[in-house]
Amino acid sequence: MTAPRPTKAASDRETAVLFPAASAGPAGFEAARRAAGADICGRAIAVASYPRSGNKMTRTFLRAYALHVQPEFDVENHDDPARQAFLNAYFEAAVNPRGEVVSSVTSARELTDVSLFGRRLVIAKTHAARWPGKCVLDPVFRLYVVRHPLDVLASSLNFLMRRKRGGGALDALIASGEIAGHIDDFIARRGVAHYQRPFGSWLDHVTGWTDADGEAAFWLRYEDIVRDPVAEYGRVFAAMDAPFDRAAAQAALGPANAVTEIELGRGRDYLGAVLTEDQKQRARDAFAPALERFGYEI
Repeated sequence: MTAPRPTKAASDRETAVLFPAASAGPAGFEAARRAAGADICGRAIAVASYPRSGNKMTRTFLRAYALHVQPEFDVENHDDPARQAFLNAYFEAAVNPRGEVVSSVTSARELTDVSLFGRRLVIAKTHAARWPGKCVLDPVFRLYVVRHPLDVLASSLNFLMRRKRGGGALDALIASGEIAGHIDDFIARRGVAHYQRPFGSWLDHVTGWTDADGEAAFWLRYEDIVRDPVAEYGRVFAAMDAPFDRAAAQAALGPANAVTEIELGRGRDYLGAVLTEDQKQRARDAFAPALERFGYEI
């Protein structure tokens, strides 16, 4: 099966509301489904993360695993137009902090369930600091992907500034000395300034999702996924007491790798050589609860 054809440009991602937030939450799904003319069951696997932490890679793997999707282009060729079309096709459903289910590449009527863990589920991305209570989708499994905070900063700077500086934005910031101000701001805010208003700090985000009483998400580390993706994704299936086809998982890594645009080997080791000793200590103090929990060092 090939990836579905996207209906909107990448620049318009996640703009259309498929299902509005409802005070009744999942109990209001059936009415929302009828109003939208959708044909989905309303249950979801929530793939949550702070921005630039491997969310796209993870949900693409899950969808490719479920649908046996393979990219019809050279995954190493980032200039291939078919690659961008493939990437766009996976922005199907996202849940924003208000609880709205939004998309830019599909309508509510085109939104489809996939078969995962022996159930029909929608794969729903969110960067919200918590799963919104007013969302009409019912998350039967909450999967959280965490990434080292300095890796998040490095990837965010490269991503947010590439329009101004083109490729190599991070290198340019380091060469100019501007990186010091960004590091100080990141430590003071305990997160990326650009994401603060909609999603909160990195520290509150990662601890909130994994601390929630009775609703703590099952978490994976981005670094572990990169190191051994089949083993790490297999842990998700084990947590759901569901069978896991390692051969199908290996095949699904093609599409997952095709959407991995975050630089590897940059963040912690790369910025580690840039941080002053004072910045390192302040970062350890600022992020201490999460560093200990997730086994990270600065």
